Amino acid sequence: MVGLRRRQTGTNRALSQSPQREPIVDGMITNVNSANDAKWCAILPIKGGAQAKSRLGSNAKPAELANEFAKRTLTALLACSEVENVNIVTADEQWLAISASRITTYKDPGNGLNAAICAARDQMFENQYLVVVPSDLPLLDAAELACVLTEARAHSRAFVRDKDGDGTTLLTALKAEDLIPLYGRESAAAHLKSGASELAAGLSVRFDVDTLFDLTYLNRMDGNS
Repeated sequence: MVGLRRRQTGTNRALSQSPQREPIVDGMITNVNSANDAKWCAILPIKGGAQAKSRLGSNAKPAELANEFAKRTLTALLACSEVENVNIVTADEQWLAISASRITTYKDPGNGLNAAICAARDQMFENQYLVVVPSDLPLLDAAELACVLTEARAHSRAFVRDKDGDGTTLLTALKAEDLIPLYGRESAAAHLKSGASELAAGLSVRFDVDTLFDLTYLNRMDGNS
């Protein structure tokens, strides 16, 4: 029988620690999701620091904006009926210091976005439903996200294109071993080619902020001129 990776909640864990044994709670093995009641564990990679959203330019105070986007994304995740908990992977000490009942933090090993996602993935139960959610989705709506995750249950692996069509926002898998992140240039095509199914989604799930044009649109949506 394949050993299951243990997941802790509300704690900060080093990614190098990955126990390979069946998790036991009060003498009972807790290793299988019911297809009817299983919820999703979200992986939220947060870059943080001075390099976050640097493409927006120094005048836009990108580090502050990135932090605000991440807070808004996290709030939506915690409000989503389909999300059981959120696993933050980051090198930012401010985010690593968070302690809450439905949030676990992991230290980013520093080898890029896909490696960070994989490192967090490797801490999850083998049969846990997983969804990667970028931290730059400031318009993310909990109800729209729930609809997408409900649809994702029908696919072993799936993804959502970003608003521009070539990138990826959400990436889902029904088993940890099937979560294969290919974020980067033309990631939507890469995920599709890898066999992941494409999911339809509302704008709030697809709107990532990469450019000053995106920021201008966001300000208008927020009622700011």
